[in-house]
Amino acid sequence: MGKDIGTARLVSSGAGAAALACLDLLISLGLRRENILVVDSQGVLYSRPQGAHGSEQGAFVRETPARTLADAVAGGRHLPWGCRRRGC
Repeated sequence: MGKDIGTARLVSSGAGAAALACLDLLISLGLRRENILVVDSQGVLYSRPQGAHGSEQGAFVRETPARTLADAVAGGRHLPWGCRRRGC
């Protein structure tokens, strides 16, 4: 892609343990946490009422108007990423 990983913007379709572990690995390689939008089965991880996220997901909650995967991808993300359970 020719982009610096520090400036790349990623959307993750999946917010389970495997997806979050992969995102942590990408962060360790230089991807900025604030440049990641994570989408779970309920939509984008945004500031939902407290308790609506798992404890591991909380680190990926963002203030964003995006609510769906389509919204997140349409927001100019460079890297779509999928790591979801079977059947989704």
